Amino acid sequence: VLLNIAHHVAIKQGHYALFGSLEMSRKDLVTRLVSHQAQVQLSSLRDKSLSEDEWARVTKAVGPLGADSTLLIDDRSGLGISHLRAELRARAHAGTPVRVVCVDYLQLMNSSKKSENRQVEVSQLSRALKLLAMEFNVPVVVASQLNRGLESRAVDCFAIEVEDREVVLQVLHPGKEPAELRHRGPEDVIVHDVD
Repeated sequence: VLLNIAHHVAIKQGHYALFGSLEMSRKDLVTRLVSHQAQVQLSSLRDKSLSEDEWARVTKAVGPLGADSTLLIDDRSGLGISHLRAELRARAHAGTPVRVVCVDYLQLMNSSKKSENRQVEVSQLSRALKLLAMEFNVPVVVASQLNRGLESRAVDCFAIEVEDREVVLQVLHPGKEPAELRHRGPEDVIVHDVD
């Protein structure tokens, strides 16, 4: 979902979008994005077993993702707030401001203030991301992995301070949610407005 948001802002709208990935490499993200945009099977793209028509669609999908792309993917290990701030400042100074920041995902980010309690660190990161959004007047969309158990989910969710959240999107995965939250499709999203 986050990659699609960043892609839409960057490629479809022509604005700069910063995607901070702590789970996947830039190469893997671009491969997934090209597969999705070209409407070809990811496994076929990886195996390079595509028809001529599929190769043509892949070539078309790759074009906007070249060196001059407005989709900025930062996949460095140890990505933290300072890295994001530096990129936002550089883009603003160059006259090409970033219009959206997406981070995948919060619990993997490095905190400048280490704590013995990871929940405290996540809380500090969520506050720092909110301040970053305010400083650069840019939406920051952050994925957060919730623990499997319902009680643990509440703890994880509230580590992201209420005052740091404006909207929470809960993506549902059929078969993995409690019965009261099960829906029909893999794309189901519950929107929680926290204002």
